[in-house]
Amino acid sequence: MAQCSRCGTEMTGFSFGDQRDICEDCARKQRELEAPRRQTAIWQQAPVTTGIIAICVLVYVAMSASSGNFVNPGPEIIFRWGGTGPEILLQGQWWRLVTAVFVHIGIVHIASNMYVFWGLGMIAERLLGRWNFLATYLLTGIAGNVLSLLLKPNIVGAGASGAIFGLAGVLIAVLQFGRLTVPNERLKPLKQQVVRLAFINLVIGAIVPAINNVAHLGGLIYGLLLGLLFAWSTRFDREARLKFQAIGLAAATVLLAAASYGIQRLYIASS
Repeated sequence: MAQCSRCGTEMTGFSFGDQRDICEDCARKQRELEAPRRQTAIWQQAPVTTGIIAICVLVYVAMSASSGNFVNPGPEIIFRWGGTGPEILLQGQWWRLVTAVFVHIGIVHIASNMYVFWGLGMIAERLLGRWNFLATYLLTGIAGNVLSLLLKPNIVGAGASGAIFGLAGVLIAVLQFGRLTVPNERLKPLKQQVVRLAFINLVIGAIVPAINNVAHLGGLIYGLLLGLLFAWSTRFDREARLKFQAIGLAAATVLLAAASYGIQRLYIASS
């Protein structure tokens, strides 16, 4: 005779031998507990993810309306709305390193980016917490833009791709090295899926000339570094973990600022 895995009540039928063996009473209680969670709106479950998507879409709609071209607004419009471009650091336009992660170059670009970002964001926001997730998005997106300014300084760049690869890097590092309560057999398929996604998109970026794969690499590398930070922080208790993460994110911000300043000085020296 099978027994309920929660309360021990005997049940008729065969046993699966795991957590699926619960009696009707325990099943009813579980449904009651899960009901509020199911009724929670998606934007409440991942407010930062949905907020970033909303901003990107609104910016694209406004940008397209101003250009009269919804499919491909063009580099001049992209630059006008906050994209990166030649000599922006020489002109002191540092803010473009941030705004560029919310601007997209065409309808296919934003549709594909937001689709991938939605999947990764729903996972990463719950895993990292809202503020760490937002910081990760911004820092890895900026890192992709900074590396692009160093290696491809003459292009007009924009998009959330660097940040998306950054999220992939964070997830890979945290899932591999973090001390998580989730069993490894559940984490392994997720980690493999994220690695596969990052690899495939890097290959596509290497094949298609129009894609700025440098920004992808910049975001991915910085994401892996931030992921190691978050993974190491799981070894501490909550208070120490939060301090460690705050110090690490502050250091990551200073490092990006220093790199941007160094690139500016390099531009000045070579001009």
